[in-house]
Amino acid sequence: MPSRRAPKRKAAPSRASRTSHRAPKPTGGKRAYKQRSHAAPTAKKRTLPAFSMPIAAGATALVIAGVGAVTLGPATGSDSDSGRQYPALSGDVAAAGSLTSRDPNVGAFDPSRDADRELLEEQAEQQAVQRRQALQELAAKTQQQAKKLKATQWVLPLAGYRITATFGEAGPYWSSGYHTGLDFAAASGTPLVAVAHGTITDTAYDPAYGNRTILTLDDGTELWYCHQTDQSVEVGDTVDPGDPMGTVGSTGNVTGPHLHLEVHPGGSDDGVDPYTVLEEHGVTP
Repeated sequence: MPSRRAPKRKAAPSRASRTSHRAPKPTGGKRAYKQRSHAAPTAKKRTLPAFSMPIAAGATALVIAGVGAVTLGPATGSDSDSGRQYPALSGDVAAAGSLTSRDPNVGAFDPSRDADRELLEEQAEQQAVQRRQALQELAAKTQQQAKKLKATQWVLPLAGYRITATFGEAGPYWSSGYHTGLDFAAASGTPLVAVAHGTITDTAYDPAYGNRTILTLDDGTELWYCHQTDQSVEVGDTVDPGDPMGTVGSTGNVTGPHLHLEVHPGGSDDGVDPYTVLEEHGVTP
């Protein structure tokens, strides 16, 4: 008996084909239906694209350059404050070079500075010379002024004395009938000095005045030092106030050691009161 083949069953359409031929649902106020796929998810294997050698080398250079600096933010971690970059402490020669000054003038030889230093030294030397000259001129002026003062200065003829007779006193002790000078009583040998600037014009002995020294001033006034024991000057000597003239004595017509001082304006024979003359020149016996 001949065999019969079973009729072939039509293959059931796939879920995808059925879905594609399904009539669309009418749109309306309802939310559109979203087709969900019930196919089982398959794990996809990600692969990185292969880098060419130039790209890899460039990326490596960028990483090395980024490591060369470290960004340090503030200690509080605030995002508002911007960080400051510091060179990495890696011992890199380039990083160490960044720590040096970028000012091209630092450490550079500057000829203008040496020129300025030389100019300042020259100016200082010139100022020192000018100062020395000014001091020398001042010293010279001071000496000139001192000489002028000496020319007009008067001092007392001795120290340690007492006045025993004044000008104009009458008495039998003087041949003229009155006293013609001012007597300074002191111990014998007491030093005598020049009263003012002048020149020695006489050192002779006189019977009444004993050893007498005549000092002639610049204006011609004569000062007589009488009754000296010692005379320490000679005719022609120039003396200044305070210079030695001799010592107190008791030569001539005396009753004891003393200096008899007379003043004769213009070298006249008649004398004037020595006390008044001394006071006029700022000296009070």
